[in-house]
Amino acid sequence: MGLTRSELAELLITERNEIIRIRRTKGTRFSRRFDSEDIYQETCLKLLRAGPEACRAKSSSEAKHWVRTAAANTHKTAITRNMAEKRSVRRELTDAIQETLVPEQETDPRLNEIPRWLDSIDERHAKVMRLFYFDRLSHLQIGRQLGISVFASRALLSRGLKSIRRIIAEDECRD
Repeated sequence: MGLTRSELAELLITERNEIIRIRRTKGTRFSRRFDSEDIYQETCLKLLRAGPEACRAKSSSEAKHWVRTAAANTHKTAITRNMAEKRSVRRELTDAIQETLVPEQETDPRLNEIPRWLDSIDERHAKVMRLFYFDRLSHLQIGRQLGISVFASRALLSRGLKSIRRIIAEDECRD
């Protein structure tokens, strides 16, 4: 078939609604950050940069399929990029928190009690807390490693923190 640049632009305009529909059906659960128009514009730019010669379609239906596939791939790329940005921000925040806590760790005598606290709570709670805080694993990674769901990992961490808070409160009442 061989598209010209103007035919490619016209195809992108006519397929606009389909591209937006692809984003809405494939992405609403995963990516609310990416607006349908953004995905459409990124797809248009991507295909216009590649040029009509990148399309090896022999018919108009194949050309439409090529545009829709490019839109779906653009959306997947945007989701992956968003998730990587979130992980990066989370790592930076964790590092910043740890850097600010380092001077306090040297002077806070309660930090020597952490192993005792972890030993005194339920073993599953302690394991999740060690993996989350010391090994810096995400709830998804903890779930995979322990064979539990993400929600179970979060619940175990929350219960472990409550148990440790209770122990700290008891220790402070004794003192």
